[in-house]
Amino acid sequence: MDKERQIRGWKNYNEGERFELRVLYKLRRRNHLTIRSAGSRTPVDIISFRRGSIWWIVVKKNGYLPPKERTELEKLRSAIPLHPEWGRVQIKLAYLGKGRRIRFKTI
Repeated sequence: MDKERQIRGWKNYNEGERFELRVLYKLRRRNHLTIRSAGSRTPVDIISFRRGSIWWIVVKKNGYLPPKERTELEKLRSAIPLHPEWGRVQIKLAYLGKGRRIRFKTI
């Protein structure tokens, strides 16, 4: 049983990783400079820079961001000072919308 649970855990991880890469490639096609935080070690999955804006992107296939994670991101963002040229960091949620298209929602 433990072996089966371990295999299922890796399957979920791999699916999440593939979706993160799809989001990353979509942003790069739109001329974003992107950095991916692999291994779920930070609250932000992707950091994106483009034309005077900074996006912190959390990737969730189902589109649900738990309140605890949202609070943690807001607290982290408030600790970063406002940059005169780049402005405030925008937190975005990347998820699968209708027709399996990648959508972004500002948090």
